[in-house]
Amino acid sequence: MTHRTKGFSYSHSRRKLPHMNNVTVGTHVPGRPLEDGIRSGGEPPEGVSAASGVTPMPQDMFSSARRTERARKGVVDHLTPETESGETSSEAERRTNRPTFAQTQQRRIRIRGIAIAVAALALVAAVAAGAGAFAYAGSVSDKMSLGDSNAREALVAAAAGEPAYLLFAAEFFEPGRDYNGPSLLMLMRVDKDAGQITLLSIPANLQVFLSDGAYHRLSEAQVVGGDAELIAAVSEFVEVPIAHFVKTDREGFVALVDSLGGLSVDVTDEVDDPQAGAIYIPAGLRTLSGEEALILSRATNFLSGDTVRSKNQSRVAVALGQRLLEKSWLELAVALDGIAENISTDLGAVDFMTLVKAFPGTSPESVYTGQVPGYFETSTFSGIRYFIPGVTAWAQVQEAFVAGEPPGTAETDLTGIDPASFSILIRNGAGVTGSARQMADVLEAQGYRIEDIGNADVYVYKETLVVYHSKDFAPAAEAVVHSLGMGRAIASNGFYAFDTDILVVLGEDWKPIR
Repeated sequence: MTHRTKGFSYSHSRRKLPHMNNVTVGTHVPGRPLEDGIRSGGEPPEGVSAASGVTPMPQDMFSSARRTERARKGVVDHLTPETESGETSSEAERRTNRPTFAQTQQRRIRIRGIAIAVAALALVAAVAAGAGAFAYAGSVSDKMSLGDSNAREALVAAAAGEPAYLLFAAEFFEPGRDYNGPSLLMLMRVDKDAGQITLLSIPANLQVFLSDGAYHRLSEAQVVGGDAELIAAVSEFVEVPIAHFVKTDREGFVALVDSLGGLSVDVTDEVDDPQAGAIYIPAGLRTLSGEEALILSRATNFLSGDTVRSKNQSRVAVALGQRLLEKSWLELAVALDGIAENISTDLGAVDFMTLVKAFPGTSPESVYTGQVPGYFETSTFSGIRYFIPGVTAWAQVQEAFVAGEPPGTAETDLTGIDPASFSILIRNGAGVTGSARQMADVLEAQGYRIEDIGNADVYVYKETLVVYHSKDFAPAAEAVVHSLGMGRAIASNGFYAFDTDILVVLGEDWKPIR
């Protein structure tokens, strides 16, 4: 039989109220009077003190007497009921304080608004930075323009997939003196596909045949036909198309070196040349300032002045190229901005830095370096001192340079070989009058002991030969080949008759000085 629960009437509620008050924790405040009418006659419920109006607490209701006393005084802490979820008070507090859906949506709207504002500010900053970078690049590019130079007439853009060649020229012209062209020349080969950079130092005194039909020093090409003539002469000599040209003057060179933090150069001979500058530079590995690097590149106060200066210029040029490659984009940009007025180039600021910093992570150790091998000789016709490339040695260096292989340098370790310790006989096997005498002058200038010169029995030698009898003189023969920048050292094996330690047979590869 089903029993229907009656509705909870007002009278029922009045009867149940005392019981609810007795079991409700935290509602029994001391001194709170009982409401009249809880029971008929106005008497307090059973178990309630009429004086205090508070239901007495059983002694075993709390775990200690102190808590019982606190409860008696009406200080009752909130009791967390045991729940199936095991929710702690801190977890309950976080749950009760959890934002409502409306509050969450409002917070998301506020965050979205902040994000949009930050993005807008970032966009404005990027636009401003881009505009600043564009203005910087335009300003620097204008300062570096070629102006009225005719260099572009000789520049040839690199074909797709082919390496690009850049010619760097430093003009150390002194005010008040006749201008005779750049003093320092460096050719840079940039092969992006192979990830390789090669630097080749070229002597400014190199003998070349120019458009006016006469022999000149390479530096004078600029005087004869401007920058275009200089570029064309280097291009013809190395047999490569030159795509870009950069030149600077002495002030720009000094400023560039200083802005790069100096150049690390191995100074083989101490420099004390008042004509080049007032600074004394001791021998050894040194970090040179711009002024010191300029003095080292100009000094000729050595036993073999032109030869040592050529090697010093090569070291400076290579050190400069390597220092540029070490710099970060920012450092290079700062340096370029400082010297832009002293540089002329067909490249814009961004293109210049991109070409120099062609490969991320490029280190000086991964850059090939070399110089044109040869010797110095004074022309018997003009009295001008030229640098003459060694035919054989230069052919090898040139081939390696164009192929992107290490071109090496003309410097060979000749430690322990005294050029005056052995005798040399020179015979002209090419039939060109005066050639044997010129070769003798070249070797004597380097300390070699020449016993005699003359003509060979026949003029059939295509190649210069340096012949030795005893294998003990093989290193001496190699030293002669190195000093000449050409020729080939061979053993006599009984085919050559001579009384000296070394025989040099001059061949058609020896070019007379004009």
